[in-house]
Amino acid sequence: MKMNYLLATITLAASIGQLTAEQAALASLFSDHMVLQRDQAVPVWGTANPGTEVTVQFDGQNVKAVTNEEGKWLVQLEPMDASAEARQLQVNIGDVSKEINDVLVGEVWFCSGQSNMFFTMEMMLKDAREPQYQPLVEFLREEVKTANDPLLRQISVPNRPSPFAEAHSFDSSWTPLSPQSSNKFGATSYFFAKELRKELQVPVGIIKCAVGGTRVEAWIPKEVLESNDNLKAYYQNNLEKAAEKAKQQSPEAVKKAADAHKLALAEWQKNKQGPRPRLDPPTKTNKQFPATLFNGMVAQCIPYSVRGVLWYQGESNANHFQEVYSQRYMAMVQGWRKRWGNEELPFYHVQLAGFREAEGDAGDDSSFAFIREQQRLTLELANTGMAVAHDIGESQDIHPHNKYDVGKRLALLALANDYAKDIVSSGPLYRSHQLDGQDLVIKFDSTGSGLTASTKTLMQPAKATNDELGGFAMQDASGQWHWAKAKIISADEVKVSHPEISAPKAVRYAWAGLPLKANLYNKEGLPASVFTIELK
Repeated sequence: MKMNYLLATITLAASIGQLTAEQAALASLFSDHMVLQRDQAVPVWGTANPGTEVTVQFDGQNVKAVTNEEGKWLVQLEPMDASAEARQLQVNIGDVSKEINDVLVGEVWFCSGQSNMFFTMEMMLKDAREPQYQPLVEFLREEVKTANDPLLRQISVPNRPSPFAEAHSFDSSWTPLSPQSSNKFGATSYFFAKELRKELQVPVGIIKCAVGGTRVEAWIPKEVLESNDNLKAYYQNNLEKAAEKAKQQSPEAVKKAADAHKLALAEWQKNKQGPRPRLDPPTKTNKQFPATLFNGMVAQCIPYSVRGVLWYQGESNANHFQEVYSQRYMAMVQGWRKRWGNEELPFYHVQLAGFREAEGDAGDDSSFAFIREQQRLTLELANTGMAVAHDIGESQDIHPHNKYDVGKRLALLALANDYAKDIVSSGPLYRSHQLDGQDLVIKFDSTGSGLTASTKTLMQPAKATNDELGGFAMQDASGQWHWAKAKIISADEVKVSHPEISAPKAVRYAWAGLPLKANLYNKEGLPASVFTIELK
């Protein structure tokens, strides 16, 4: 994958704000212990006074640039092989010399989304809310104590909304993995990177850029919001409200609101009746404002060379324009790809883990199931993949402790698609269907060596069983849903039927917050995705 140099330069101009004349700096991602992406051109950029000569030296390369009239500069290092040798990146910006030490070359992944991507190992160590998941906590506690791999590294982009303009720097640094640092590593990305380290035997760097409780709209670039008719209306509406709100947000008004909220919260804590009081955040710190997290966090990381993107988000969209989530997520993907100058940049997302209610009546609705279906629909975009996780959730915890399987399933996608490993990387995915009398025959992709019923317990591999398939529901002509019988009839086909439904209207699978009945897997132990089929 080649970086489009001109587009990267245009991106740079948008990613760095206006300068003071005294600034002379490298972009924030360039610090000791960093990992550079192998086999790709590597942009190095920063700021200085206009007309300043810049020289960058690394791996025997010596490249030069002159800052433009806005004080911005960018050079590109030629593609390099992976290297675990600690080397120095030497940058001379005019008379200022900057030395970045212990630089490795390997694989770099950008990991973004909301809390299930943000949560650190440390944040996963509290006792489980349900005792059956406590072994996962004990595993994580031991993992934190023993994790020690100096060739696995992370940098975490600070949480900083920026609603109206793109930021240009942040304060953070790369950290090698050790027992002393492991508790600060993102749990999902840690297990992903650990699997890559085991399989590839090259350095791996993780850029964690995630914020809990955030919607997809906050991560979409402004130009994408403004160029799409539906998104433009959404953005303009928020912009107008924010401008009006900002007029009323003097420091005194903000403090007064915070004090009132503190008193209301204290009163609510006494008896916890009614909804929990919420503080309406000032516009500048509102993490839900469209584009604000792209502006404040993602833009600063572009055009750093990365192999691909991991995305774990969607919980906060379960009741916020959920019917267009797939459109908005795909718009975000395409916007990021354009900014990175790489239309083929891989994106792998996690389909939401199981949470809340198990199956009740066949007709019960579920906002999480709806979002999972929206996430499945985004696979129409090229170079995307989805790690299914409905089988490894917890009913009482939206942050399930089994990040081991989530990270491993994401790694399978990368290993198969980006590193040419001959492995099955996905669970069964709906492909097509046809009516056979009053029955429905569903064909699946990603079936590996065949479909099977399986059960999954904690981090143990899924185990094939002789159980009947569960989790399938069929809708009759009147619109009522009924639990259906399902049977595997070939390596990639399932027949779904109901004795009292002669003209099915729709069929769906795993349609619950926590779909415990759903047990369709491939023989490689990966679960089938949630899906729904509308029949004519």
